[in-house]
Amino acid sequence: MSTSEPAVKERILSSAKKLFARHGYDGTTVRRICEEAGVNLALVSYHFGGKEQLFQSLFTGFPPKDKLAELETRMDDPVEGLRFFVREFVLFRSADPDMLTILHQEIQQATPRVPYIRERMAPFWSRLHHLLALGRERGVFRIESVDTTFLFLLGVVLSYQLTDYFAPIFGEEPLSPGEMAAATNQFVFRALGIPEPAEETSE
Repeated sequence: MSTSEPAVKERILSSAKKLFARHGYDGTTVRRICEEAGVNLALVSYHFGGKEQLFQSLFTGFPPKDKLAELETRMDDPVEGLRFFVREFVLFRSADPDMLTILHQEIQQATPRVPYIRERMAPFWSRLHHLLALGRERGVFRIESVDTTFLFLLGVVLSYQLTDYFAPIFGEEPLSPGEMAAATNQFVFRALGIPEPAEETSE
């Protein structure tokens, strides 16, 4: 197993993310993280400074700067901007469900770490809110309240972790991430009262 500094840091981060998602921040100890990662206990302090800083490191580069920059190029077109936002968020939650679980836990429990998370996520959320406001202003989106629509939309894209809970009553084959992104956009755009844009469903 590689013992290079980047590899060790990555193992610690990967183990921390998995354990935070399963047991929450307070239910996860630094010792358990190091045991999961197979590293010396002192390495968390050496590489990150402590548990709080390790948690914050999970949000480094989140949301991804390249996706944020690509979203920025679509901000003048509310339909295309919203389509891109929904698709990329659905693909993200499929690729990194643990990160989405952590985000949910922290927000729902109003933990002391929420201000840090809010600051990291603000550019992403503010652009979504702007797209909805712009779409209403131009008469493209048939909505009365931008704020309420914003919350409804986040409920759609954030709540997919309930799939396991409802799995016993489901009878259909699960959709691929690309198919789920397309289905989510279809649902959102129909709710907004406009034809949904063409959507790729490939992985």
